[in-house]
Amino acid sequence: MKNFLLLLTAAICLLSCKKGGEHDCQALKTALLAGDEASVKRLINELIPSFDRQVTATDQTGFKIHFDILIDKLKSCDMAVTYACYSCVATYPPISEVSLQVTAGNQRVERSIDLRTDPHNNRFSFLSMH
Repeated sequence: MKNFLLLLTAAICLLSCKKGGEHDCQALKTALLAGDEASVKRLINELIPSFDRQVTATDQTGFKIHFDILIDKLKSCDMAVTYACYSCVATYPPISEVSLQVTAGNQRVERSIDLRTDPHNNRFSFLSMH
């Protein structure tokens, strides 16, 4: 069962990738380095899969697979994911957080991204960057 879920996650990731993904990675890195929150929001939301949530016994909000796919895509963009927690900020609805480290030349920046988990509107999306 675990292998099936892993295979399913990989297949969904491959199918949901946009053409020109490398260009999107570069744009995301540039926006993160510049602190351009509007661009980061747009690019992160493009990376988050758009299929319906998958509620399970261990994931009542149902967006864990979305979170895992996003983390895999960020790592494939050659960014260091230094911290990731799903649904770990005790708000209603819960918030997830990802910390990224981006390096370009001599410049290294660490940014944290908060992700909104909204099961009522069936959405998992960018909330803020700090």
